[in-house]
Amino acid sequence: MTSEMIVNSDAIELLAEIKRVRDYKDTLAEQEKHLVQRLYNIVSEHEELISVDEHGIPKTVATWAYAKDSERFDTKTFKESNPDLYNEYVKISPGARTLRIAK
Repeated sequence: MTSEMIVNSDAIELLAEIKRVRDYKDTLAEQEKHLVQRLYNIVSEHEELISVDEHGIPKTVATWAYAKDSERFDTKTFKESNPDLYNEYVKISPGARTLRIAK
């Protein structure tokens, strides 16, 4: 079931602001990714970055941490190998409602 609504100027302004915020967020995420890569290129494989203050006292300013290895259940292979058992445990969840703004 779908329904339509003719929007007022307030809704149009909100949609425009949402678009601006999303574009800005994407730009910031891209900048962060670029800056982190530049820093990684400088520090190479060191795991801790230390700064020394005016009194000669070292202070950790950043660390690189490795994410824990993950285990994932291979549903595709399981479904191919055991289709009946797979179907027995499939649970369907309703999809989320997502705002899509037309260009």
